[in-house]
Amino acid sequence: MQLQIILELFYWERMPASAISVALDVPEGTVRSRLHRARTELRREFRHDEAPNSADPPAGEEEFTQWALALREKS
Repeated sequence: MQLQIILELFYWERMPASAISVALDVPEGTVRSRLHRARTELRREFRHDEAPNSADPPAGEEEFTQWALALREKS
């Protein structure tokens, strides 16, 4: 649940890691490591799908960011 919150704050609310750090009362480095772990777990979940498609998150961090922002714009 914490990882989902960090993803939502970072990508949907567009909060920088420093602001998330203050909001969650954790060090900024912790926010960044949790964000990395959240991306990794999200990619892993998509890979468990039997039929990968173009909606799957890309591997690279910059590409992942662009993918997430594109999803945000669609919603």
